[in-house]
Amino acid sequence: DRVGISSIEDLGYETEMRCIYVEDEEHLYVTNDYIVTHNTLHASALAVGYALSGLNVVYYALEELTPRMVHRFVKNIIGTVIQVMKNQGDTNISKDFVRTISSIEGTQKLLSEGDLTNFLGILRNNGMEIGNLYLLKYPPYTMTVADLQYSMTDLTVNQVINLDVMVIDYPDLMSYDI
Repeated sequence: DRVGISSIEDLGYETEMRCIYVEDEEHLYVTNDYIVTHNTLHASALAVGYALSGLNVVYYALEELTPRMVHRFVKNIIGTVIQVMKNQGDTNISKDFVRTISSIEGTQKLLSEGDLTNFLGILRNNGMEIGNLYLLKYPPYTMTVADLQYSMTDLTVNQVINLDVMVIDYPDLMSYDI
C-alpha cells in the first residue's frame, strides 16, 4: 500500500513553521531512506523506556495534545509487554487487541477499564522495576525557562517527587520571554 499526496492547497496566509504535520492519526511521515519519523514519537519512546527502567520521568509536551501523548505512552508500554510475552513463548496475542490499541479511543478504553495496571503487573512479574511518568502540557511558545524552573521546584520540593529524567518535547517551542 502506498499513499501519495492528494492535493496541495494555498491557505492564503503565511506562518512560521518548524515541523511537518501530516493528516494521519499518528502524524508520522517518511523521510530519506524510508525512515518513518516524528519528533514526538522518539521523545515519547525514550520517556517510556526510562520509566520502564525504573526511573521517574517528567515529560513536558509543548506541541502534541494530551490524548495523543497518552496514546503514544500506552502503545509503547503495551509494545514492551507484547515483547516480554513473545520472549516467554506466548504467541496468543489477539489481533483485535492490537487493532484496539492502535487508536486513541482504544487506548482510552484500555485506561478506563484499568487494564494498563494488569499490563504493568506483567512487567513487574518479569523483574522490571517501573518508575513513574508525569505528563505536563503547555501550549507552544508559552513555557519559559522560569516556568520550567518553577515546575521542577514544585514537583521535587512541594510535591516531593524524586525525578531522574526530564524530557522536553520540543524545546524549540519554548518562549524566550523572561
